[in-house]
Amino acid sequence: VARLWWLPGTLRIVAVVLFILASARPQAEDRQTLTGEGVDIMLALDMSASMNAVDVPEADLAATLAAGEVPNNRFESARDILETFITSRAQDRIGLVVFGPEAWLKYPLTMDYSRLVATLRDLVLDAGYQDPRTGQCINGCSISGAGTAIGDALGRAYNRLRRSKAESRLVILITDGKQEAGSLDPLAIARHIHSLPDHEQVRVYTFLVGSQEQSWLPEMDLRGRPAVDAAGQPVYRRPGRPFPVD
Repeated sequence: VARLWWLPGTLRIVAVVLFILASARPQAEDRQTLTGEGVDIMLALDMSASMNAVDVPEADLAATLAAGEVPNNRFESARDILETFITSRAQDRIGLVVFGPEAWLKYPLTMDYSRLVATLRDLVLDAGYQDPRTGQCINGCSISGAGTAIGDALGRAYNRLRRSKAESRLVILITDGKQEAGSLDPLAIARHIHSLPDHEQVRVYTFLVGSQEQSWLPEMDLRGRPAVDAAGQPVYRRPGRPFPVD
């Protein structure tokens, strides 16, 4: 647990690991009869503005746009995987923490998977543009994306599990960056969890998503909507140059 910093991987690794976790338990046909004696799981999902990036080679991005499609960004890909994971559970309680510059409990531990998935679907990622008068994001985002409070997210997720009586307790932390906001040191939180007696410990699975070598950020207009070129295609950029390249 203390070795929280950073596991290499991509969203495909996340999908494989979550599939293994989902497949490791027997499934029940009638969720209405369950008593919640399975695993307690807190999901911690990064909603910093960098999660707008898409991670594909330049040629693949060009081909996708030429086909009239828009690639999923990091946040959308992570959300799709988490939705599949949630709906695969049978007798586990699951909660959700979201974080940007601060961490927020979005949904407490529950077995009401349909409402949890609905909450997940309703999340709006900060496009990275703020109203200069109010300082609020202009695309109706759920939380500000101006930072990455990993330590705060881990601490808040752990606190929701600390008094749990479940035999197994997990935090699944998904992020694309390093600590850039918040007041809690993620390594300190991990070391604290690791130092606890066995019956109090919480297992932490941390997944780093994204790739700086082939990432692209969408350009936004002044209303926080995706900018398009003369052909009506979304415009993406890498540091120092736009996409498509003339």
